[in-house]
Formats: sequence, structure tokens, C-alpha cells
Amino acid sequence: AGGTATYTLVLNTQPVADVVINIVSGDVTEGTVSPASITFSAGVNGAGANHWSNPQTVTVTGVDDLLGDGDITFTVTNSNPVTTDAAYAAVIVPDVTVTNTDDDTPGVSVTPTTGLTTTEQGGTTAFSVVLNTQPTADVTIAVVSNNIAEGTVSPASVIFTSTTWSTAQQVTITGVQDAVQDGNVVYTVSTTTTSMDMGYNGVSPTTVTLTNTDDDTAGVTVTPTSALVTTEAGGSATFSVMLNSEPVNDVTIGMTVSDATEGSITPTSLVFTSMNWNTARNVAVRGVDDSVQDGDIPFTVVTQPATGDASYLGINPSDVTVINTDDDVAGISLTPTMG
Repeated sequence: AGGTATYTLVLNTQPVADVVINIVSGDVTEGTVSPASITFSAGVNGAGANHWSNPQTVTVTGVDDLLGDGDITFTVTNSNPVTTDAAYAAVIVPDVTVTNTDDDTPGVSVTPTTGLTTTEQGGTTAFSVVLNTQPTADVTIAVVSNNIAEGTVSPASVIFTSTTWSTAQQVTITGVQDAVQDGNVVYTVSTTTTSMDMGYNGVSPTTVTLTNTDDDTAGVTVTPTSALVTTEAGGSATFSVMLNSEPVNDVTIGMTVSDATEGSITPTSLVFTSMNWNTARNVAVRGVDDSVQDGDIPFTVVTQPATGDASYLGINPSDVTVINTDDDVAGISLTPTMG
């Protein structure tokens, strides 16, 4: 992050000629040096920063990179003195070992990770993925839904390179339709990272939590529920029954007739499964004959509360009103009417 460290050089004895020491960083991608050389003067007068008896400071400055490469050790080389002083020309100046501490940590940023919603009508949402540091090799992030019956992802993976690592990529999640009243369902999408860059290979996965909102409501449709007509001569009428959403378990709906002297039904119960729930089932209503001139008599096909599947338990479908028309006329038959 640009932090600095220093060390000093000073001669032990007065030289007979100026002494120059060149200073070189062994890895300029990790640290730079200043100054690049220092000179010690051979003068007797102790005044002046370059006098041989005055320590001179070398500053080493850390160089920032975007790699999560850990703490890097490098060497600052102090050259052997450049001088015509034979004694100092033979001196070996020690090198300096420096460690540049890393401030980059490999990781994957996923935003946001909560509060996302899809819908069963195919409504979508999205989150973004980006690397925290520059990788040394391509990084592939697989994206997986834990419940593809509720939400699917696109794309199934994203790839970051050493040049695209800092550009966020978007993942879109699409809600999946079903026909079951299963409520708003929570599911997750997780990321898994693989790379030849060991700093990124196997980075802890990130989990995104989503909710797929339900658009199904358990119910029973009865059609029609009125204006049905039967006759005492055995004339019949029909109505249909169908579920509004797919059940998880079978649904049974029983039926009775309010006045069995006027009408009968076939069948007296219906069973709906996850396979036939949306197929209309017909119920036949047949008039019952009597010998009484009692006029047209209304009666009701009474539907019973549904049993079986939890989402349908207790739902009471609409009853059906029927009129059974009379075929009897009051009168007296006289036989014979002649001699």
C-alpha cells in the first residue's frame, strides 16, 4: 500500500577519494529504492550531508499490486563501492532483505445475497459476481440452483481473467411455474470457484437466498351451479367439477342430493389426482319420477368439503341447484265412456 522502510549507510574511516554506492531493488514490482546511489565525500571538513562520517538514509517503498500473492521477500543490493580508494574498492557492502506485506485477499463478491424474489409467472431477478483481486490464471465460478423446480440460473458459470477480473458479471435467476399451491418457496443459489490460481481455487462458496412467489390457489370450480333442469320422465342434466391447482395428494369430493325423491346423481364422489386435477369431471343428474302432480320441484346437489390433500382439506365447493319438471296432470279417466 506504499508503506516505507529505511536503512542507513556510513563509512567507518575517512577515504582518500569519494566513495559511491549504487543501490538497486531486486524486484521493482514489490519495492523501489531512493536514492539510486549515494556518495560519501573524502573531505576533512565534517560539514555537509555527504561527508564520509555522516550516515545516509536509503528509503525502500512498497509497490502495490492487485494480486493476492502473499507477503513477498526481495533483496535490495548495495553495490561494492565505486572509488579510486583501493581500500574501499575492495569492501563488500551487505545487501538488505525486505518483505513487502500483501494487502490483497483473493475472494468473490456476490451482491446482493438476500432479498431477491422470483415469481412462478417467470419473473426474474439478478445478482452480480466480481473478483476481489487480480488472479494469476482464469477463474471459473459455477452457479447452481438448489431447487430447479423453483428457480433456474443463467449463465451456469462465469469466467474471469487477469484483465476482466474487476468487471462485475450478472447472473439472472428465473422463477419456475408449477400448478401446486405450495406457498412462497425459499431456495438458494450457490457459487463454486475453480482455478489454477491456488488463491482462488476452492474459495469458500457464496450462497444467495431467494423466494419464488406462488401464483396458485387451491379451489374447486363447479360449472354450472344453477339453471339445471331434469324431468320426471328421466330427463338428465350434467355439471362439471375441476380443481384450480395441482394437489400433492389425492383430493376426494363427495356429493349428495337434497331430495332423493326428485333426483339422483352419478357418480356420488370424485377423486382428483396430480395427473387429472385439471380435467373437468362430469356429474350426471337424473330426474326421479313420481305419480303426483306436484309441480316443478327444485332440489340441490350438495357438495361435501374436500378431503385428502392438505391444501384442499375443508374446501367446500359450490352446490348445484336443479329443477325437476313434473309430468303428472290431475284428472279422472272414465272407461268406457259408451254403452
